[in-house]
Amino acid sequence: MREFNLPEKHEPYTDKYFLRSNQVLKGEGMNPYVKMQVFIRKGPGRVYGIEEAVAILDKYSNIRDKGKILALPEGSQYKPSEVVMQIEGPIQEFIELETMYLGAMAGETSKRAGITLDFNSVKENAKKVVEAADGRPVMYFGARHWKYDEDAKIARAAYEGGITKCSTDIGAATFGGRGKGTSPHVAILMFGAKYGIENASLEFTKAFDRHIDPRVKRITLIDTFNRELSDSRMILAQIPDRVSGFRLDTCGENISEGGTKSNGVPYETGNGVTIELVNNFYNQMKELGYQEKEIVLSSGFADARKIAAFTAAEKRLGHRLFDGLGVGGLFKSIETKADTVEVDGVRISKAGRFFRPIERLEEVVLG
Repeated sequence: MREFNLPEKHEPYTDKYFLRSNQVLKGEGMNPYVKMQVFIRKGPGRVYGIEEAVAILDKYSNIRDKGKILALPEGSQYKPSEVVMQIEGPIQEFIELETMYLGAMAGETSKRAGITLDFNSVKENAKKVVEAADGRPVMYFGARHWKYDEDAKIARAAYEGGITKCSTDIGAATFGGRGKGTSPHVAILMFGAKYGIENASLEFTKAFDRHIDPRVKRITLIDTFNRELSDSRMILAQIPDRVSGFRLDTCGENISEGGTKSNGVPYETGNGVTIELVNNFYNQMKELGYQEKEIVLSSGFADARKIAAFTAAEKRLGHRLFDGLGVGGLFKSIETKADTVEVDGVRISKAGRFFRPIERLEEVVLG
């Protein structure tokens, strides 16, 4: 296996929500054996960066003794959404490494496909997003979409475009800040495996409050199991004082809980985070008397046209739809994604995602 000049520590390059999630898992004594599948939705193409991703997992974890990695050989042809790597092991070993290994694969695959990174374009796209957000904060969430060694420069360009926060310490340091973020789907899945999917968001929110510095805002993720309305209602009924707000990140495979099929008007109804979803969510919070709770949206909001559709809807509806945005795609890349598909031998995954066959993968010899 090739040698790579990896940084001494991974933490500065890691999305803060993975670091905090591992802190919660350690605090709760939760370390199940997990299978994580990595795939590229856009294709077909050739996948690169696998050897560097393996080196990252090998350097910063004990996966060689406690788990294993299956992968396609470097440069292999892949089909859209085909699994190109499967990581197995105790979740605490590799939950903090997702940002780096996905970024290595996305960056190398993109570069080999002829995609170049333009920092001025990042800055200009950030300006458009910030302007469309109409005074509300925008956080850069895209560290996993390009290699870690350029994350700081990307974050700085986003900041120069008006974005005020980002998810990694290495990026935020370029403008005197610290990484931000609370919870990813993988953390909610661990609690779903232990407490059942109907209790996962509630139990994770309780655990986050037990183990994370109280100065950190409690923005909890509620779309993991397509229970956006049910999970937020349960949390507000049981622990309203332990949550500052909610993040909606419904993926493009799903129509949200209570949502309807697309009516043909972009962003209004259908799959993903829609105006219909957020309006239903806001109305529920208002009905329950918690309309002051923050609403943070992510998934597709690096497109200023989508944000503009939401702000126009706010004027029509007569109330706000969001208090902040998380954006990733400020630049073109072939994004690599990772999904938990099994926990302690039991199949469990994010709604809209599923276990995929892995016949072509080969076990990687580490060390």
